Amino acid sequence: MATKLATSLLKKIIEEQKTKVDVNPLVEKFFPTETIFTLNLAFKELNENNFVKCYRALGKQLPFMVVPQPAGIAYLETLETPERLSIAPVQFNIEKNYGAVGTNTNFTINNSFDFKQLDELITQNSSAGSTDRQELEALKALLQAIQNQQTPVEKGAFAKFSGLMEKHSWLSSPIASFLISQFFSK
Repeated sequence: MATKLATSLLKKIIEEQKTKVDVNPLVEKFFPTETIFTLNLAFKELNENNFVKCYRALGKQLPFMVVPQPAGIAYLETLETPERLSIAPVQFNIEKNYGAVGTNTNFTINNSFDFKQLDELITQNSSAGSTDRQELEALKALLQAIQNQQTPVEKGAFAKFSGLMEKHSWLSSPIASFLISQFFSK
């Protein structure tokens, strides 16, 4: 994500609708109160993120020309249309319940998790060498890294596995058991 000034610069560069944009007229027209230092940082950021290609002259602090890049255009499109980034709701159809037992009025959660049981479920529900098996093994490795405190749990840590969980509904119960055992055990 680009800083506010870098994003503003990128918008003005893209609005020019040219393959090459002269920097001096752009800066004089739209950013006359910004310092050379802050503008230089913003151009550096845009260049490092491959949002623009900067062309510099010897002895000049600012680039003399920039060329918009596809990554910059795509970045602006994601800012302008946030609904594209929204995550579709995921529905889990749980066929077997390995971590909780009871009726819909009485519910018991077992505060335990066993990687051997997860291995058995992976073996039962995916064929060796398949893409699903590789993704399941990657998910298991992430769980082990979390358990060994090698990887902090951050928001969205399991997002890349949502399609896998949707495809393999049996997976949601062991994941829930793992998370419960991690966060509620002493």
